[in-house]
Parts: sequence; structure tokens; C-alpha cells
Amino acid sequence: MAVLNLDQIIDLKKQVEEKFGETLHAHDTCGGQSFEVKEMTPELKAFLREYLRTEGLKAAFSETDGNFVVS
Repeated sequence: MAVLNLDQIIDLKKQVEEKFGETLHAHDTCGGQSFEVKEMTPELKAFLREYLRTEGLKAAFSETDGNFVVS
């Protein structure tokens, strides 16, 4: 299972807050990791895709809200 470690989550949360003014909420369950923001803009989505790509991960984004899962 591909996931972000705690240091990566802290870094990602900090960058999202600084660059986009959004609070990133992380949810870690036995089924994987999911994240959410209040408002998912195209710019934020592009940033998240690139951040995860550099970590060797991908994201599947919800079409209806600010949720996404990491794989």
C-alpha cells in the first residue's frame, strides 16, 4: 500500500496552507489514506498531483468535493 509518512503529511499540510490558504485534513485508516480540503481549486489539484508524483504516488480526486485518496 502506497502512503505518505508522517513527515510528508506535515510538509504537505504546511505547503497547502502557505500556498493556498487551505487546511488539509488527513485521514489514515487500514484501507489507506484520504485527505480533504474545503475548496479544491484547479491550481491546488495540480499542486497536489505534482507533489504526490515526486513522492512516487498518485491521487484520485472526488468530482463533487475536496476529497482525494492516495495510491
